[in-house]
Amino acid sequence: MTTHEFCPPVIPGTYSGRVSIYGQPAFDGAWIVALVDGVEWGSAVTQGGRYVVLIPERMPVRPPCFPGGRIVFRCGDLTAAESPEWGSGLQELDLTFAAPKAGAGQATAEPSEAMQAAELESPDHILLFLDSEGDRMVDAAEIGAAVNIDAPLVEGYLDELELEGLVTVARTFGGYSAFITPRGRVRAHDVRGGRIPDGKVAPARRAAAATRDRVDDASQHYFVAHEFTPEKTDDLRRAIDEALAGSGLTPYYADNEVRQGHIFMDKILPKIRATRFGIYDLSNPEKPNVFMELGAAIGMGKPYFIICRQGTKLPSDVLGLDRIEYDSYVDLTGQLKAKVTKPSGGRS
Repeated sequence: MTTHEFCPPVIPGTYSGRVSIYGQPAFDGAWIVALVDGVEWGSAVTQGGRYVVLIPERMPVRPPCFPGGRIVFRCGDLTAAESPEWGSGLQELDLTFAAPKAGAGQATAEPSEAMQAAELESPDHILLFLDSEGDRMVDAAEIGAAVNIDAPLVEGYLDELELEGLVTVARTFGGYSAFITPRGRVRAHDVRGGRIPDGKVAPARRAAAATRDRVDDASQHYFVAHEFTPEKTDDLRRAIDEALAGSGLTPYYADNEVRQGHIFMDKILPKIRATRFGIYDLSNPEKPNVFMELGAAIGMGKPYFIICRQGTKLPSDVLGLDRIEYDSYVDLTGQLKAKVTKPSGGRS
């Protein structure tokens, strides 16, 4: 008579607690895996910096049975400092993940053979470099020099990495600076170990790059900055639209969209950088916003056209710049059309 072996019933352990990665609360969506003797017996996704996981989350009926023993918690390439003996019932346990320390002649920043053999995308190279720099804020020029990418392209890639929550970017008149986030460190360690399969990350980056290239290269948009009054939002915009009619270009105004974050750093500056050129109306020197936006465009090396009402008293620093002085909106339309359609390709 054949005898059948069955696994004894086990009351699972319900493990829960806070999760920190590199000293910061875990981002939503971090994947936590619980291993016993190298076998996965539970997994969870973090939310609000916490996790809850049943161990074992599946109850085998036949061997191999759940063995109990020491639990190893993993998040990507990181191993939690905590590794308790398994217990049933409610178990409150906070998990702490940090980079493995370098040892035995191996540095944590050294790429693995799998990474060296892979054709990494440029954002991955940037992420790995920032990971090697610790918590230091690094400017785009230094990043570009380290990974052999031009600084303007670095800034575009940083935009993409920021959308994925992998870096934090500071935008100033001088350009971009960035440092890696805890989520970025987990990704960097996965990339370094060759654990990012081809195509897993690339589609989101390709979509972001396609959007960036569509705006920059196809030149579908131009930026317009002016004082927000009924006259400007109606008559001035109409005059500019008529000047650019038939060009195939679309104006972008700051009130075109609502976006979270700081209006100048998170909304205005990216649009100045992304559009083909800008038109800046300086007719009211008492309103500094347009002057700030013009200064940003000049600092970025973006083409610009300065317009203002005749008789406007401009600051001395602006007087030396070429500009259109108009006495009516009809006059503005004519002058601006001649300027923009002129084959110059540079600043106004």
